[in-house]
Order: sequence, then structure tokens, then C-alpha cells
Amino acid sequence: MLKKFTSTKRFYLVVVIKKTKENLFLLISIKLTVPNFITKRWFHTKY
Repeated sequence: MLKKFTSTKRFYLVVVIKKTKENLFLLISIKLTVPNFITKRWFHTKY
């Protein structure tokens, strides 16, 4: 019983870590993409 509980806990931990990593990756890519996009638009309107 206890063993099952710990394995379930570990499973949830892995899932949470995976989701966090995915969200982190998404955030990083957004942070990289958005300023890039803005500077490109700004550059195009200026020149």
C-alpha cells in the first residue's frame, strides 16, 4: 500500500516536472519570439 502510494507520488512529481519544463520552454520561446517580432515590426516601419 505504502509502496503504491510513493510510486504514485513519484509519478505525479514527474508529470508536474514535465509540465513545468514545457511551460518554461514555452515562456522562454515566447520571450524570445515577442521582442524579435516587435523589433522586426518596428524596423520595418522605421526603414
